[in-house]
Amino acid sequence: MAKMRKVTTVRGYGAFVGANHLEVEETTGTGQEKTGTKKVIAFKRAGGIDHEVAWVGLT
Repeated sequence: MAKMRKVTTVRGYGAFVGANHLEVEETTGTGQEKTGTKKVIAFKRAGGIDHEVAWVGLT
């Protein structure tokens, strides 16, 4: 279903940097080692936010 909706999965530590922007410091492996890569994701709305899971409606 994710491929059908053209969903991109990003794994890492996230922090809101604006009302509609989330910065994610990407991780790898089972131990969540940081890769040093950061991505800023813009979205229209967010929901399901907790310490482990977030989904966003991308623009």
